[in-house]
Amino acid sequence: MEEVTKVLKVPVEAIKSFDEEKAINFINNTFNHSGLFNRDCTLNFNPVDKIVELYGRMIKEKEAIIEELRKMASK
Repeated sequence: MEEVTKVLKVPVEAIKSFDEEKAINFINNTFNHSGLFNRDCTLNFNPVDKIVELYGRMIKEKEAIIEELRKMASK
């Protein structure tokens, strides 16, 4: 979890208490009214999908390390 929060540059508590609806409301209220985005703007990705993708990569890396350690231990 700490590695994910470092990559995303957010506190651990932000991930633990993540609420997609609140995040969407925050983005809509912050950016649509500031002129940074127009109201018809849609995201090309889902932030939750990116977190899941990151976790998947981290798990694969850990599995590779575990497998390598198993090979070393069996020798």
